[in-house]
Amino acid sequence: MKKLALITSLAFAGFAGAASAATQTFSETYGPATTNWNHNLGISQFDATLGTLTSATISITGSWTQHFEAENLGASIDTLTPQALVNFYFRDAPGASVAGNLAGASDSATGASFNATAWDNTTDYAGTSGTVFGNISGATTFSFNFANLAALTGTGTLGDLGYNVRATGNGSVGSDNGNLQTLIQTTSGYNLNVVYTYDAQLPPPSVPEPASLALIAAGLLGFGVSRKKRA
Repeated sequence: MKKLALITSLAFAGFAGAASAATQTFSETYGPATTNWNHNLGISQFDATLGTLTSATISITGSWTQHFEAENLGASIDTLTPQALVNFYFRDAPGASVAGNLAGASDSATGASFNATAWDNTTDYAGTSGTVFGNISGATTFSFNFANLAALTGTGTLGDLGYNVRATGNGSVGSDNGNLQTLIQTTSGYNLNVVYTYDAQLPPPSVPEPASLALIAAGLLGFGVSRKKRA
């Protein structure tokens, strides 16, 4: 009887619907654009008809370029050094309020120095007292795990919920005498992915009709009788 009970349970297992782990990934690209900018996410919220959301993660790669030019206006020689710095933030509030920052990353780099003479009486980022350093570029990646999953479920976008990415540029040119005229231009953008992990509710398999169930039962009984005769 123990073996018969086991076979019966295997025969009827899986009639009920079951949950299966699944993921859905959305991607978005923005920029490059001149910093300082805020960009609302156009990523779709999670569709509840797919199942139950169990986790959500956003990964952001921010890329940037800063252009530097400088002129020494001092009466003495000076060493000029471009110092690039760009910040990226993932936020849940508009504007520039620090309170809205959920995650972020900064990226910095230092360019080659220029040994400038005293001002040559021409402010043109050239000659012996000025230079065009050119561009410095970089990229940085960070991520954030959402805690309030219920708020992510809906038919709108994450931007509708206030989620956005912000970038700021804080480049400078190092100097000993501090008498400079500089031109610094910063552009940046991002690539991001949002991964929804959820339990997908699988549809239940078709239930055998009474006639099919009778055949299964007859087969199981026949198997039992056959075993009994062998014994």
